[in-house]
Amino acid sequence: LAAVALFAGSYRGLDARGLAGLRHTMVRCFHNEADSYVSVQSTNGLLRFLGQVCGDDSPVERGVRVLYPNNVLSFEGMTSSKAFLQIRITEHDGGSKASWELKDAVHLADAHVCWPIVYANEPTFGLFHWMLGCQANPVREPLRAKRKRLDLNAAKSLLADLREAYSDGTLQRSIAALIAKSGRDQFLFLAHAQRLALEVQKGVLRKWGFRQTVRGVVEMNAALADHLAAADGAGRSFQAEWDGARRTLYGPMHHDCWPPSAERGDEPVPPLPRDAVREARGLGPAPLDAGQAAALQEELRA
Repeated sequence: LAAVALFAGSYRGLDARGLAGLRHTMVRCFHNEADSYVSVQSTNGLLRFLGQVCGDDSPVERGVRVLYPNNVLSFEGMTSSKAFLQIRITEHDGGSKASWELKDAVHLADAHVCWPIVYANEPTFGLFHWMLGCQANPVREPLRAKRKRLDLNAAKSLLADLREAYSDGTLQRSIAALIAKSGRDQFLFLAHAQRLALEVQKGVLRKWGFRQTVRGVVEMNAALADHLAAADGAGRSFQAEWDGARRTLYGPMHHDCWPPSAERGDEPVPPLPRDAVREARGLGPAPLDAGQAAALQEELRA
C-alpha cells in the first residue's frame, strides 16, 4: 500500500467507502533518513493521513539502537560490528501503522541498504513475525474501542492458566514433533505452532470472556500487554512471567524465536550448535506441510 500510495499520490481523494477500508490497513515502513528516492517526509505524510483516518492524531514515538554492520550488504557484518545505529519508531492506531526511520544509514553503500539491516536484526525489527501476524481478511471493528481489559492480579492469574494449559502432555508432544518436522525453522514453526496453541488456549479464552478464535487471542494479548508499561519494575516482572508462560509453550524453540534482549536485561544464551541443527533437520521423514500440521491439530482436538 505504501509504495502504491506514494507514487500514485491520489489517496487523499478517496471517497468515504475507500477511507473506511483504510482504517483496517496494516502498514509498516522501513526508511533511511537520507533516502532521496522516496523521501521520509512522503512516508510520514502517508502515515499521518492513515492515522487521521483512524481518529489517531497523537502518534507514539520511541527509539531503539541496533548494531551498525561493518558491511551493510553482508549479514555476517552484524556480528563483528561495534558501532550502533539509531532508529526512530512512530506508531499510529495502536501500532498497526508504523514508520521505522533509520538514522544516517546510507553513507557506506549505493543501495537501499536498510533491508539487509532489517533482515539481519529480526529480534529488533520483527518484520517476519509482524508479517505472520497480519490477517488476510480486514478487521471489521476497531480493537481499541471495545477490547476487554484486566487488572494486574487478573492478568497474572490468566498467565498462570495459560502456563498450565501449555503444560498439556499432548500439546508438548505435538510441539516436539513440529520442531523436528520444521527443522527448527523458526518462521515455519511459528506459523503452525500458533494453530496448535489455539486448541488449548480455547478453554482459557472461554474462562476469561474472550472469543475462542485467533481474534480472541489478539484481544487477550492486548489485555496482557497493558501491564508491560507499569512503573517501578512491575512491567519487567510481568514480562518475565509472560516469557515464562511462552517458554512453557515453545520449549526448546523459545530461544530460536525470541532471542535474548539486552533491553529487557536477559542473559546472553549461546547459539545452537550447527551440528545439532543438522541433526534436528534429519529427524523429519518429509518436509513439514499443512497436512502434517493439521494432523497434529486434530490429535489435540481429540
